[in-house]
Amino acid sequence: MKILKANKSHFESIISIYNWAIEETTATFDTELKNLSNYSDFLNSFTFHPLLVSTDELDNVTGWGCLKRYSDRSAYDETVELSIYIDPKHHGKGIGNEMMKELIQKAQLLKLHVIISRITQESKSSIKLHEKFGFEYVGVMKEVGFKFGKRIDVILMQKIF
Repeated sequence: MKILKANKSHFESIISIYNWAIEETTATFDTELKNLSNYSDFLNSFTFHPLLVSTDELDNVTGWGCLKRYSDRSAYDETVELSIYIDPKHHGKGIGNEMMKELIQKAQLLKLHVIISRITQESKSSIKLHEKFGFEYVGVMKEVGFKFGKRIDVILMQKIF
């Protein structure tokens, strides 16, 4: 497995993985499927913060992760939000661990101060992954999402450097 900076050749695979998460999980509260025309602005916005992909030995994308601006207000410039999505065919292979390590390292190199993650309460594996890497529980936002016919709580976790 390799983890590298994403480029335009990876965008369709990133979108495919993300669309699976939109349709099948509460890991994202997006409900509208993405394509190159409605998601390329987001994917192209990573000029300072990292957008990474994991690839297998055949260079197929197996997952992706990013650190994105937490807010456009300049007082938040040292704070980012983390996202990681793994192709469902590759769940349980340690890709999330490797992606998390790489994103934390990138955050330190960029001299960021805080990484924030918003995780749905039912995403137990994501919560455990964050705990493993030193993220602390900050709180819960009750019933802020509505997807698949149910109200969903979101856990806030953060890592401070």
